[in-house]
Amino acid sequence: MGAGPSTDEQKAAALAQENERLKDELRRLKQRLGADNADSGPDGGDSGNESGDGGNEEGGAGSDEDNLSVEELISRGLRLQPLFDEKGECVELVATVVDDIFDATGHDDESTDPSEGSDAAKKKKKKNRKPKKPEEKKKKKKLLRKNKKHRPSKRKRPVITAELEPGALMHAVDVDEQPDIISNARNLKKKVLEDQLKYNPSIKLISDASTIEGLLEEELKKGEHSAFYLVNLGAVVEKWLQWKKYFPNIEPFYAMKSNPDIHIVRTLHLLGAGFDCASKAELDEAISIGAAPEKIIFANPCKGKEHIAFAKQVGVEMMTFDSMDELNKIYALYPTSKLVLRILPDDSHSLMPFGTKFGASFKESCNLISHAKKIGASLVGVSFHVGSGCFSSLAWVDAISLARRVFDEAEKEGFDLTLLDIGGGWPGTDEGPLILEDICEAIVRHITNLFPPKVRVIAEPGRFFCTSSYTLAVTVTSRRERYSLGQRAQNRISTPGESHDTPAETKKSGESDSETADKEHKQESEVVEPGKEVLYYLSDGVYGSFNNIVFDHARPSPATFKTTEVTRKSCLFGPTCDSIDVICKDIDLPELEIGDWLYFMNMGAYTVASASSFNGFKPPNAFYVVCIDNPKQK
Repeated sequence: MGAGPSTDEQKAAALAQENERLKDELRRLKQRLGADNADSGPDGGDSGNESGDGGNEEGGAGSDEDNLSVEELISRGLRLQPLFDEKGECVELVATVVDDIFDATGHDDESTDPSEGSDAAKKKKKKNRKPKKPEEKKKKKKLLRKNKKHRPSKRKRPVITAELEPGALMHAVDVDEQPDIISNARNLKKKVLEDQLKYNPSIKLISDASTIEGLLEEELKKGEHSAFYLVNLGAVVEKWLQWKKYFPNIEPFYAMKSNPDIHIVRTLHLLGAGFDCASKAELDEAISIGAAPEKIIFANPCKGKEHIAFAKQVGVEMMTFDSMDELNKIYALYPTSKLVLRILPDDSHSLMPFGTKFGASFKESCNLISHAKKIGASLVGVSFHVGSGCFSSLAWVDAISLARRVFDEAEKEGFDLTLLDIGGGWPGTDEGPLILEDICEAIVRHITNLFPPKVRVIAEPGRFFCTSSYTLAVTVTSRRERYSLGQRAQNRISTPGESHDTPAETKKSGESDSETADKEHKQESEVVEPGKEVLYYLSDGVYGSFNNIVFDHARPSPATFKTTEVTRKSCLFGPTCDSIDVICKDIDLPELEIGDWLYFMNMGAYTVASASSFNGFKPPNAFYVVCIDNPKQK
C-alpha cells in the first residue's frame, strides 16, 4: 500500500511481537484449562500446538482444547483473537484467557475450598477430554445463555455500562487513563440537553446521583400511565464516547431501524454520527433533522422505485446493491448514484444471519463489478453485514479479508474504490459473549493493514447506541394463582390404558430385594409435589415492547421495587387475548399485587421500533432525561 521498506519492516516486527504475545496467552490458556499436553514443560513449553506452526497436526500431543469449535470456545468465556501473517492476513484464530474469569490461583471463581477445588478440577478436566461436536445454528441462542455465567458482572478492565443501572459506570474510560473524560462527557450531555429543549421542553437534566427507582417513581406518582419508557439520552452520549475511544477512524452510521426515536436521532446527529436508512420514511427523518446527504447511506439492497426517486430528490447518493436486477434498476432511475456492493460474508457466528436474504458471493460480486463497468455505473465501495447478535470477532476478520479481495477485483476493472462499510452486528451491552473491546482488538489493525488511508471506513451500529438508553416500566393489571405439577409428577401420571410397572418388573437381574426397595424409595422421594404458581398480567407484552422476544431473540429480565428475599414461582403475560403473549416463564419474583410495578432495562433496541397496537393496546409513551451522574442503588 505504498509504504517504504522501513515501514514494512516495522509492520513485520510489530506483527511478530503481537503474534508472540498471543502465543504466550494460548499456552497460558492451556495451563489454566487443565490441558494435558505431554510435551509441555512447567512454563508451558514449545509443544505440539504452538500457534501458526502446525499445532493441530494429526498424531500430535495437542490438548482437547485444540479441537474445540469457535462456539465451544466462546461458551467457556474465552476471547477470540486472530493471528496475522506478514501481509496482515488472518492465518489462525487464537482463544485467549480473559483475566477476570480466573482468580490468582488459577481456579474458577466459584471454587472456594482448595481440596474440593482439586477434585472439581479433575472432574472438569476429565469432562473436557471428551470430544464435543460443534454447536448447530439452532443451538446458538442456548449457547449465549450458558455463556453468561462465564462473564462476571464486575470486570477488572474499565467497562461502560452507560445504562440506568445500580452501580453503573457513567464515564467512557477509566479516570486514571484520561482524567478529564467525565468533564468532557458532562459538557456533551449539557449540549445535547440544550439542543433537545428546543423541541421537547419537558426533557429533564438529572444532575444528582438519583436512584433508578427514584427516577421511575417520579412518573409513577402522577398516576397517569400503566406503562412508559424512561429514556436517558445521556446513555447515548456515553456510547458515542465509547465508540470514539475504540474506533476513532471508523464513522458510525446509526441504523435507524433499531429505534427511530427522533430524540435519539437528533442526539446522534449533534454528536456527529451518520445514518443508515432503509426506506423513504427513514431518509425523510434523517434529512428533517439536518443530516447532510453525504452522511446518509441508503443501505437497503432491495429498494422500491419511489424510495430511490426520493433519495435522488434529497441528494442521497450512496446506496447498496447485491444483484444484477437491483444494479440495473438503480442505474436506470439514478445514474449518478454512488453504488456500494454488498457482499456475502460468513454470518454463521450470529443469532440472526442475513445471508439467506442479502449479499453477493465472491463470484457474483465479480460479475456485478464487470456489469457495473459495462453500463458506466459509479461503483465506490463494498459493504457487508455479519448478522445481528454476532458472538465472534472472527466474523468481521473474515469479512474484511473478503472485502479486500473484492476491492482487488474492482481495481482490475478500473474502479478506484474509496469506501468500506463494515455493517452492523455490534453488541448493545457488555453482558454478552462479545464486547466492543474484543472487536476492536481483532479488526482495527486488520483494516489498517489491508486498506490504504484514502479508504473511508464506516459502520452501521444500531442496537449499540440505543439499547441501554431505554428502561421500560409496566404495572401488574391482573393476577391469579394456579397449582402446577412438577415434571416428575407429571411423567408418573398414567394415561388411559397405560399399565404401571410392578416392583418385580422393575427389578434388575442380580439386584437384591433391599436394593430394589431402596431404589423405589429414592424414586418416590424425587417426585415433585404440586405447588402454586402466580400468573401476572402486565400492561405491555409481546405485541408491544416485548416483540423483541419473537423477532430479536431477547430474554428480558424484570426488576421490582420490593426488597423482600421471599419469592414465588411466577409467570408474566402481556395484556392481549392471545395465548402467545408470554414475557417470562418459570421465574422467581417477590409476591406482587395488582397495581405493583416492574421495570426492564436495556429495552431500547428493536422494541418500540416494531411495536403494534394489537387488541387496542398502544405502545407506551416515553419520558426523557439527560443523566449526568451515575444513578446509585438504594
